[in-house]
Amino acid sequence: MVVEGTAGGGGDAKRDGEASKAVRLEPEPDGLANLLEPMPVEAGAKGVPESRPVDAPRPEEGALADRFDPERVWEERRLGWLIAPIGWIGLVGLLIAGFGYWTLTRIVGGERHLAAETERLGSRLRDNRREEEAARSLLAQVEARVRAYLAADQVEEKLKYVRHPERVRPHLERYYQSHELKGVELESIQELHPVTIGRRPFFFLRARDIGGGTHALILEDGLEGGVRFDWESEVCYQPMPFDEFIARRPLEAMDFRVYLEVDRHYAYEFADQERYQSLYLTTRDSDEHLFGYVERGSEVADALRRFVERHGAGKKLPAYLRLRFLPDSRAPRGVLVEAMLAPRWTLSGDPAVR
Repeated sequence: MVVEGTAGGGGDAKRDGEASKAVRLEPEPDGLANLLEPMPVEAGAKGVPESRPVDAPRPEEGALADRFDPERVWEERRLGWLIAPIGWIGLVGLLIAGFGYWTLTRIVGGERHLAAETERLGSRLRDNRREEEAARSLLAQVEARVRAYLAADQVEEKLKYVRHPERVRPHLERYYQSHELKGVELESIQELHPVTIGRRPFFFLRARDIGGGTHALILEDGLEGGVRFDWESEVCYQPMPFDEFIARRPLEAMDFRVYLEVDRHYAYEFADQERYQSLYLTTRDSDEHLFGYVERGSEVADALRRFVERHGAGKKLPAYLRLRFLPDSRAPRGVLVEAMLAPRWTLSGDPAVR
């Protein structure tokens, strides 16, 4: 134990300027401190610090020193900055390699595609060349046929180039009894394009002769037999003149190439609008007209309705109809429409062949 100064004499010693002296008191051998045994302390007890040497470093100080060692932190940062660029360089290298592989495959694929397109184009050009040659051959054949057909001035010569010559022969002979058959020389073909009639291949042609006349012709592509002309539609062949048919009023049915329009004229025995549909009928070579009546709900009426709806109501439409005057009819211009032979003036097939 160390005691500085004496009791109550600290102030006198300072006033006298004398230095205080330390006096060490040695414990008595039999003192109370020696009689007390050390209190046992359980290591790690709560609230009791573990005994350690005075000079020993505190545990947390060692941990903090290990955790925040400046040299080690700097080294880690240096290595981290070194590893990061190496990783980026590797990634960039992989991207470059992948792009190079993609580019190479695209180039190879592009070359293959280019080769395939070149072959396809070549094949198309060859097909176009063949089609052009076939078209030129067909045009030459058509021109030769048109020239011969227009130049024919005899029935037998004309029959060589018409469709259904056996069926058409009596019509052609009867027609040219009252019409002049005069041959003309072809100057040029002004129009030619394919058409389909009843699912069969035809051509529509407009030609001009050296005299300035024009000829609208329908040709059937007979393939091996060559092209043949529809003479009946060319001359608008009728079994008798339309004026004569109206004047004579024959009771047998006759087939006429007419223009038809939907009409509202109902009179005499055809006055029942719920039973009949009225049609206004004219022809190419006559100023006369008839009123044709078709029974509603019949096959003929359904065919005519579809035909008109397809081309539009209010138009003058060409059709090939079978007409009949009724016995004891009081309608001077009223006829019954018994059949629609074709929704045009041209027959697609030969009606004599069943």
